[in-house]
Parts: sequence; C-alpha cells; structure tokens
Amino acid sequence: MLKGVSARIGIVLAGFFCLVVGSVFVTLRAIETQAKDALIINLAGRQRMLIEGMTGVALSPVFRGKGAAQATHSAEAFDSTLKALLHGGSVPYGGDARQAGTRVILPLTEDPEIRSRLLSIQALWQRFRSLLEEAMNAPPGSRAQADAAEGVSRISPGLLGQMDGVVRLFQNWSERKLGRLRQIQMALLGAGLLMLAGGFLLSHRMIVRPLQLLEGAARRIGRGNLAEGVPVSGPGEVGVLGETLDAMRVQLNASREALLLSHQNLEERVARRTQELAALHQVSNEITSRLQVEEVLNSVVEKARQLLRAEVAALCFCDESGSLMKVQAFSGPEGVITQRVVSVQKESGGVAPAVMSTGHAMACGDERCQEGCGAIDPEYQRSHLVAPLRIGGEMIGALCVGHRDPNMNWKDSVTLLDRLAASASIALENARLHRQAERLAALEERQRVAADVHDGLAQSLSALNHRLERTAELISRGEADNALLELEQAHRAMENSAGHVRELIADLRNGGGQSTLQDLLWKIRERFSREGGPAFQMSIEEDSAILLDPALAAGVERILWEALTNVRKHARTPEVQVSLKRESGRVQCTVSDRGSGFDPQAQREGGTLHFGLQIMQARAARIGAHLDVHSRPGEGTMVVLSWPEAREVSVAGEPSR
Repeated sequence: MLKGVSARIGIVLAGFFCLVVGSVFVTLRAIETQAKDALIINLAGRQRMLIEGMTGVALSPVFRGKGAAQATHSAEAFDSTLKALLHGGSVPYGGDARQAGTRVILPLTEDPEIRSRLLSIQALWQRFRSLLEEAMNAPPGSRAQADAAEGVSRISPGLLGQMDGVVRLFQNWSERKLGRLRQIQMALLGAGLLMLAGGFLLSHRMIVRPLQLLEGAARRIGRGNLAEGVPVSGPGEVGVLGETLDAMRVQLNASREALLLSHQNLEERVARRTQELAALHQVSNEITSRLQVEEVLNSVVEKARQLLRAEVAALCFCDESGSLMKVQAFSGPEGVITQRVVSVQKESGGVAPAVMSTGHAMACGDERCQEGCGAIDPEYQRSHLVAPLRIGGEMIGALCVGHRDPNMNWKDSVTLLDRLAASASIALENARLHRQAERLAALEERQRVAADVHDGLAQSLSALNHRLERTAELISRGEADNALLELEQAHRAMENSAGHVRELIADLRNGGGQSTLQDLLWKIRERFSREGGPAFQMSIEEDSAILLDPALAAGVERILWEALTNVRKHARTPEVQVSLKRESGRVQCTVSDRGSGFDPQAQREGGTLHFGLQIMQARAARIGAHLDVHSRPGEGTMVVLSWPEAREVSVAGEPSR
C-alpha cells in the first residue's frame, strides 16, 4: 500500500501521462484512419468515373485505336480495384502523371452492407464487361456492335447508381469510425479532467491543507503557545513533518518549564543572597553604631540562625589559656545549651576543636566532623556548621549553628557564617577598644580616635554597600557572571576593611607615644605598595626627625591615605609623588599626580564637593592643619597638607629601609 505523498502524486502524474499518450495515439490513429477512408472513398469514386469512361468509349461511333486501349485499361483497373475493395490487397493508384505507378494496399471490407453492395456491383460488372468486350470485338458498324453498345448503355446507369451507393456507404462507415474515435477522445479528455480534479483534491488534502495546519501550528509556537498540539498526523512525509514539529513543541515546552523553574530557583537564591548581604550590612552598621558587646553578639547569633535557617546558633570565646571555650551568646530553644564551658583540645574531638586548629569554617560531614559543638544538645548536632573567630590572626572563639535535620545542606552557608564570624570578631575587638578608651586618662583624645575609626569603617561599609547594590542590580538584569565578580570584589573590600580595622586596632593598642613623620611616610608607602597602588615616589628634604603626637599622627595619616586612595581610584596615573619639607615654620606634606584631574571650583559651586575631600578638610581642621587642593581636568591633582611645626629633634632623619 502506497503511503508516501510523493508515491501517490507520482501515480497521479503517471496516470495523467498515460492519458496524454493515449490521447495522442488515438488522435494519430484517427488521422491515419481518416486518410485510409479518404483513399477508399476516392478509389470508389474513381470506379464510377471508369464506368462512365468505358460507357462513353462503347457508345463512340469509332471504337478503335486509342479508345479501345483506354477502355481495356479502365476495365482492368476497375476489376482489380473492385476485388481489392472486396477482399483487400494491392491496387494501382494514380490519377495523374505524378502518381503513375503508385500502388496502395486496401484493407478487407468487413461491413456486411458494403460487401453486399460490392457483390451486386461485381455481378453487374461482369455483364457490363462482357457487353463491352462484345462491342470492342464486333465489326464496326455491325448489328452485333450496336446491340452490345446498347446493352452497355442500358447497364451503365444501374452500375453507376450502385457505385454511388457504395461511395455513400464508405462515407457513412468512415464517419462512424471517426465518431467512435471522437468518443474515445472525449472519454480520454474526461478521464484527464477527472484525474486533474483528483490530483488537485489529493494535493489539497495531503499537502496544501496539512501545510496550512502546520503553518498555523508554527505561528502558535512562535507566539509561545506550546500547550496546544500539532493537528497534522498520518502517513507520508507531511505526517512525519507534523510529528517532528509536535515533538519539537513538546521539547520546547519542557525546556521552557525547566527554564521557568530554574528562573524561579534563581530568584529565590538571589532573594536569599540579597537578604544575607543585607543582614551582613546591617550587622556591619551595628558594629559601627553599637559599643555594647552583648547587644552585638546577640544580634550576630540571631542573624546567623535566621539566615542559615538553623534551629540554634551559639557564639563561644576561648579563655586566656586557649584550652576552653565559653558560650557568650546563643539563639534557639531553651535548654539547647547543655554546658557553658567546653574543651577545645584536639583530643576532645568535634568540629569546634578542628576549626580552632585549622582556622577555617567547617560543616558536619567533613572527615574531621566527629561530635560537633560540645556545648550544644547532641540532638541539634545532627547537622551543624562552625566558623572561627579571629583577631589579628589569633583565634579567639567560634560561631556555631546546628539543626536536627541530618540532611541539612550547608553548601552555600559556609562563607556567610565565616563573614558573620568576622563581624563578631570585629565587634568584640571594637568593644574592647571602647572599654580601653574609657579607662584612659585622655578621654577626649580617645573619643576623637574612636570617631576616626568610625569614619573609616563608614567609608568602607559605604563602598561595600554600593557594591552590594550594584550586585543586586546586575542580578536583576540577569548578568550573573558580572554579579559574581562584584560579589568577589565586595568580599575583598570587606576583607581589606577588616584588615584596616585590625591595623587601626593594633596601632591603638600600641599607641600612646610619639612617632616621627618620616616613619609615618615610610609606613604609608609600604601599605600603599602592598595594596597595589601606582608607583610611589617619595622625596624627604629634611634630615632631622619631625615628631608627631598620637592625635596629629593619626590625622596626618588619615588625610594622606585618603589622598593616595583618591589617586588610586580616580587619577588613572602610573605614578604618585609624596614630598616632605619645612617652609616658614610649617611642615608641609604634598601628594601630587599627573592623572585625569578634576575641577574643584565647579564642585563647590554646584554644592557637590566630593565627600572624601570634605572629610579630609574636616580632619585637617580637627588637628589644626591647613589643606589645599589644586587640580584641573587633564592636568593632574596636588594635595598640600601643612601645619605649624611643634617640635624638632636633631636625630638622624631618614630611616634605613
């Protein structure tokens, strides 16, 4: 059974070809038949002419010579033609000189009426020919010749009438054959038209209509309608095309659903990550605004429990010996803390001792995960996560979270808990510094230093917040790769901020004495180079050391560092110059570059003076110094800080480096 569209169309075309060939054959056959019939009719008509000629010769008064020979030739032609008309065969045909000697083959006459008429003619012809021969053989002018001529004249009309009848019968017979051929041609034409109509209907049903349905289905798919199936089915190439298109629709629908599910999961992850980052920012703000360690630590454990979807969170600190840890804050159900003090010796086992020994966050499931946090109820240790607390590289404690579900996934939570632990470490050290500041005699000076710490942290956290907002914006636009880069930069910025804070804390812990400006500049240069700034060129014109008290040293350091930070961020220059000199009883430090520069006057007139410049001006005023900023777009920037010289010692100046 033929199933393919091409096979069915091929059959229709083959049938149509056969009809065309048959029609051509019938037409050629009709032409050939008509030519033969015309020849027969012409020969039959010639028989009548031969009779008339022979009759005229017989009635001629002079029946000799050429006339007799012509009559004899005509009699032979009539006799052979009559036999050929009756029985078929070859007969001479030549009406003029061009056709002389031509012979044609006549078919056997099968029509009974024509044969009967030809037989009657043959009988009359025999009598006519015998009388013609008698007239030709009788003496001229004799009674016998006259009687024979009279007999020829008497038989000739009947013979001529019979020949006319035969001609009409041959004409009718020919017309009947042509009529049958026309009927066959009409039948072939009708069959051809029917076949064309069938081909049209077949092509419409098997090609045009299915293609229209496929077009509609393709348009629906293009508009996003993937629920409605493709209505084309069945055998043949079009059916295969419909099945293929429907399979593609099903696959696209499945891909779209998977994409929507992935998008939904991504949105949930983004929302959760945004919530985590916002919580980190909130904790950082609390660090800068609160000095009560209990409040900050309680906030840290509460945020850790909420963000990590844990059931319990605990914050523990090591004692002075480093062998024991005490729970300082926790969030969770009552009675979840089974003991307040636990051992952190390696041999005691558990995640917390392992974290304290390795210095990085660890989740349960690690090969060193044994007994978890010893202070938490074992029921909540089925799944737990611990991060270390560090101050200046020293382990001071651990932040623990736990859950009763052993299948809890902490894959994306290790970094978050580590950052929360870092925030807790900073909060603790900040509180310690505050208590230390309260115990110092120079309370006002320590409060100013604390304000400086606060300002530095605020700038760092503001930059971090800007990166977090930028990250959220990139995520909302679907730029996941750029968002990850922004998060990494935010992470590095937070680590740098924590390092700066720890350096400030370390300076405060060792502060109280005087330092020299030269040492301070070398220290700034070393830090600037370590953080990847442009090439640092320093020029010190003074041999004698310039002493600075702690407040002045802190202010000068903050102002110079802010100027160098602006060079690194905005100047786009490969080199920065820092110079030191005395001039007219004042000490002058200059930071200059050949970078892009800006227009300070335009910022002042527009009321948009850069926030960093405002802070630098305020700090200069606080330490009794004067700050000048000179810059033009495209010509670089020069920041000049000067203050009255207080003391001078004649000690060797520039330290060896």
